[in-house]
Amino acid sequence: MIYIKSLTLSVVLGLMFIVDSRASASATNDPVKWFTEARYGIFYHWGLFTGGGSSTTGSKNLPYYKTVAGFEAAVGSPEFFAKNIVSLTKELGASYLTITMMHSCDKHMVIFPTRNPMFNYKTKGDYLGALIKEAHKKGLKIIGYFPAGPHHMKGANGTFYLNGIPDDWESDEANQIWEKQMYSFFAEIRERYGDNNLDGFWMDGFMSWKPVIESFPDALRIGNNQLSFGLNPPPHISTTEFLTGKLDPDYNRPSGLIKPNLLWGDDHLVPRKDRNEDIPTCNGWWYGGGKVDNKYTQDPTFLVKEMLCSLGVRREWNFTLGLGPLVDGNAPREFEPMITNMKRFMSWAKPAIYKTIGGEGAPIQGGWLNSGAFSVVMVDKKEPKTYYLCVTEPPTKWTKTELKLQHDWVDVASVTDLRTGAPVNYRVAGPIIIKVKDWGDIKSYGAKIFKIVLK
Repeated sequence: MIYIKSLTLSVVLGLMFIVDSRASASATNDPVKWFTEARYGIFYHWGLFTGGGSSTTGSKNLPYYKTVAGFEAAVGSPEFFAKNIVSLTKELGASYLTITMMHSCDKHMVIFPTRNPMFNYKTKGDYLGALIKEAHKKGLKIIGYFPAGPHHMKGANGTFYLNGIPDDWESDEANQIWEKQMYSFFAEIRERYGDNNLDGFWMDGFMSWKPVIESFPDALRIGNNQLSFGLNPPPHISTTEFLTGKLDPDYNRPSGLIKPNLLWGDDHLVPRKDRNEDIPTCNGWWYGGGKVDNKYTQDPTFLVKEMLCSLGVRREWNFTLGLGPLVDGNAPREFEPMITNMKRFMSWAKPAIYKTIGGEGAPIQGGWLNSGAFSVVMVDKKEPKTYYLCVTEPPTKWTKTELKLQHDWVDVASVTDLRTGAPVNYRVAGPIIIKVKDWGDIKSYGAKIFKIVLK
């Protein structure tokens, strides 16, 4: 290690942290790179199971759509829906979106006119194609969700939603038939949209990825709840949907992911430091299909705080909010204050979000600080000496104008307010002590962010 003698310890620690965190992505293909740099997306559950209501009729919990024709009549044209949903994604400041191109809880309705004879429910309009085109036009990546088997395939009246599947739809035979049909399903998607296609696929359940890889060898592969990591080949990214412990603070989801989840009689292991996507939902996934989480409606800043924790507590984690949109692709009205606040926040906070990595193991430590303050740390991937300290709880006891940070003997070059660009007074006296006169950004946006550059 004599050759690094001329470097300060702080730079060495920062470089070691970035190199270590990049190791997993550097050994894989480009989809992992764009995904881990994108960091923040929105997950839309949309289809027949979407409750009634639109931007013109208002957010009312009306019955779900019983027929494809009724659903399409309520949606409007594919282009109208695509513009609405892409506009909503942009308003929320996200850089990618995931759409349910079919879902087992939605009668397996496919949102394009598929030729596959297995599907009884399919739209006449090409909503998937319109969405792919509009998303790419506006600079967004798009991921297609699909279930990994013919689950929930029979209605209460005994009607089957799929053709050619045995009555025992949980049997090995049924799953083998499903997987065989998936080869032609993904080949059709490849043929239909060509080079302007989906950027990745999000599989819910346990099925081989080979049908996807055959048509999309370079697409991103996301597997839900780590259920598919025993497969060969495995997905690139796992997700975290269910919490296993108490949150501290109540928006810090990683603090509630500390032990295996025993859901469905199997152990969903504790998420890794890298290659994980955290996927909370604010209204039960589907609009009208679940209870609205009041934390998002009563506090417009809650989403900002939740996103920052999911991105900053670990390392290469992504955050994707589950939002059930109205049938026309707009957001339910009760979330408008949340969306407005996120738009305001992302207008200046993007440098701390995109192309960063969470601060676990970094030489500047976040978490609970002095006097009741709480923060997370982001590290710039390209500039390993640049850190973003995101404070979501201000000091409320004793010294309210000072923030004290533990660190690994780093040398600080500068501290600035990310939103204003103004320099911030600081000193290093054991901890890094930052002088702060006003914590108003936490109340206004959900966080006050300091850009800390090391020597």
